[in-house]
Amino acid sequence: MKKSVLLSAVLLLALSGVASAYSINYLSSTDSNGGLTTPYSDVRIETFDKPLIFTWSGNGVIEQGSVVNHNKAPSNGAVSDTTKYMSVPDNLYGLPTQTKVADLGGFSTYLGLWWGSVDTYNTLSFFNGATKVAEFTGADILLPANGTISTYVNFLDMPAFDSFAMTSTHYAFEADNIAVSAVPEPGTMLLLGAGFLSLAIYGKRRRNG
Repeated sequence: MKKSVLLSAVLLLALSGVASAYSINYLSSTDSNGGLTTPYSDVRIETFDKPLIFTWSGNGVIEQGSVVNHNKAPSNGAVSDTTKYMSVPDNLYGLPTQTKVADLGGFSTYLGLWWGSVDTYNTLSFFNGATKVAEFTGADILLPANGTISTYVNFLDMPAFDSFAMTSTHYAFEADNIAVSAVPEPGTMLLLGAGFLSLAIYGKRRRNG
């Protein structure tokens, strides 16, 4: 009986969906247009050149090219993005400066994006329902975060999130090739784990019987 209780506790901890620690890296692949994209497989990628696969709300604008003091296309260090990308505009006209992204296909623990002109006034927030579970500014990604560098950023082993938001308090927050990997909802994972646990206990009882 004690072994079953211990096994149950370990399984629940393993399937709780709470990441103990996240990691960030700057690995990337090159897409067919020469732009930076996720290096990982089994992900969904929003490229903005096809019908949108996520639900976008707020005042983000799909742009192409750069406009001085408005938005700057992401760059791979040699050439700028020639395709469409998302830009959260400046607040010169008193407009909201946030775009929230939902309908990711389930909960996710990974997000990758080609972050254009990383600035201190760019903020990326992750949500589980209405609860904010993590947040990063441009200064958490690069130093100096002064808008001169674009890079592909991968956030791995994040707390489970089902939406995220891009916010800017000045000129713009630009991103392209945004990738997420959908995982089962924590409740589904617990039910699946409980099922495996029941099968294991049943099998042990049959062997002992």
